[in-house]
Amino acid sequence: MKRILGALLSLALLAVPLHADGIQNPGATLTAGQLPGTTTNDNACAGCVGQILTSDCPGITTTATVTITIATPAIVTWTSPPFHNTAINQDNCPIVFTTTGALPTGITSGTTYWVIASSISGNTFQIATSVPNALAGTAVATSGTQSGVQTATASATTASATAKSIGGLTIPAGDWEISALCMQYPNASTTSSQFVCNLSQTDNTLNVTPSDNMAIAIIGAAMSAGSQNFLPTNTGRFSFATPTNVFAVVQSTFAVNTMNAAAMIHARRAR
Repeated sequence: MKRILGALLSLALLAVPLHADGIQNPGATLTAGQLPGTTTNDNACAGCVGQILTSDCPGITTTATVTITIATPAIVTWTSPPFHNTAINQDNCPIVFTTTGALPTGITSGTTYWVIASSISGNTFQIATSVPNALAGTAVATSGTQSGVQTATASATTASATAKSIGGLTIPAGDWEISALCMQYPNASTTSSQFVCNLSQTDNTLNVTPSDNMAIAIIGAAMSAGSQNFLPTNTGRFSFATPTNVFAVVQSTFAVNTMNAAAMIHARRAR
């Protein structure tokens, strides 16, 4: 009897259509191991299997003394910078400058800028005023004079209850699995009550559309002040017919003091 039941169960499983999402719903029947893809070329090179893209921004407390070359565009020099520009790693990361004197015209102390990953070469890189500008390679220009010691910190400042993009990648056409890890640092005495980490296709905007295959994580509790807090999203599936910008967006509710943030993004496609 057990053998008969086992055989019937095996036949039943074989009769079930396979779908990439693992859910038995109406749709195209697939050969085991396949994923439905876009009708475009997907940018896959000959002989290549899959593709991985990442933006791995450093910890929020990462800081260094830097020099800024006044030019169009401005050039920042950071010895052994924690940012990368490779075929896989595109670190379009937030950066904030402070000074003991004066910064060049075009850069404001305490304002968040973004490293332009495509400009990173050795110890130098350019900066942008937003994540979309960093992805587009639109750099900040500087003029005037400067004085004192210039310091850079690898994080973004955020405002309470306000969504803010803290990183991003331009994702080529194709079917992708994308996730993010958001880092937030409530400075000493900061009280917080919520932490949201989200992947969105709109700058400075949380994607909260239930019908979208979004990646989001929410903590409705206080974060530890004076230390880094980490929040990973689930992995969302995104299908793009053309290259599309994807942003890591955070939103926190806090009071008394300040909050800094950074993020990592990991994107993978099967072919």
